[in-house]
Parts: sequence; C-alpha cells; structure tokens
Amino acid sequence: MQDLQNMMECCVCHATPSQIKRCSRCHISLYCSTLCQRRDWATHRHSCIDVASNTTDIRKLTLKHKIKYYDQNGTVKEEPSDTNIEDGDTNVNLSYRGKRAVIKISKKWEGQVIMKVISWNAKVAITDMKVIIKGKVMTADTIADYIYPKTVIMVIGEEVLSSEGIEERDIVCLMNQMDISRRQAIQSLKNSTSLIDTILEIGNS
Repeated sequence: MQDLQNMMECCVCHATPSQIKRCSRCHISLYCSTLCQRRDWATHRHSCIDVASNTTDIRKLTLKHKIKYYDQNGTVKEEPSDTNIEDGDTNVNLSYRGKRAVIKISKKWEGQVIMKVISWNAKVAITDMKVIIKGKVMTADTIADYIYPKTVIMVIGEEVLSSEGIEERDIVCLMNQMDISRRQAIQSLKNSTSLIDTILEIGNS
C-alpha cells in the first residue's frame, strides 16, 4: 500500500521517500534529504521566506503539491494541486479486492481530489472504479458529504497492472493495432515472448 506521503516528491531529485522533509524556514520546498536541500539552497535562498518574520505573507502563499492517480488507461498521472495531502484529518477504511487499509482524507477536500486519492491507494483507474459508501454509489460531487471517521469506502474495479519490464512503445502499439485497453495489452505482453507473437495470438483468438 502506498502511503499518502509518497504523493509528494523532492523538488531536487524528484524522489518520493516515505519521509519527506520541508524547508524549516519557509515550510514550502520539499526535500528527500539534507544533501538535496544543500544542493538547492543557492537557488532557493532567493525565494525562501522566513515564516516567523513574514506571518502575513506566508498565509497568502499557495502550497503546490502533486496528486497521483491512475487515468482511464491505467497510467500514473501527476498533477499539481492546492490541496495539502498532509492535512488529511479523518481516518477512513478502504476496502478493495478483499483487502482493507486505513487512509487519511478530509471532507474539506474537493470531491475530485478525494476520488484521485482513492484511485491511487486502491490502484484502480479513476474512470473504471466504482466507489460505494453505505450502499450508495459516490461521485466527485457527493463523496465529501459522506466522509466521517471510520467510514468504510468500498472500491470496485480491476487492479491496474504494472508495466514493469515492458516497453511503453509496445504497449501503445498493441493498443492501437488491436484496439484493446491498456490492461489487456499489458496482460497479453506479459504472457508472450514478443510484440509480433502477441499480435498474432490476439488476431487468432
């Protein structure tokens, strides 16, 4: 299970460690290590704002984070967000494919952000997943109203397949040539020895 913390990355090397650190002066820039922070200081020092001496100014700043989720093709998408995912203040129970996990979210977040966080943690494409709370199918417009401590969120949908070890160009080629989904393309390539063999096998099936 990916922790929500892993949705944020180091602004220098773009790593996503389990423990991300903030600049202790401005509390905005994120780093995976002291080494990366030192490397960035020559640039960061010009924009770094001391929180203690600039209380009014710091409130006007928008913290930029990256939210990760799986799109309709099962590929990982990252996009900047004004939502600070560290501000998740409600423990909810996520139930998916026979598994259970506790994650932190907030009913203050926009519904679309909540759905993306669920997509990432359940490893289901956001367009393919069905989210159910108390027997009701949720949408981005309604889900925030159902977020309470210990709420059970049921997620229905196939797990996104890892494409590790498979060339992205082969996946795209197979999807276009055979008019199949990304999941089907990855599964077929995993079960075959080459792209040509995969195309022939699908064509003969």
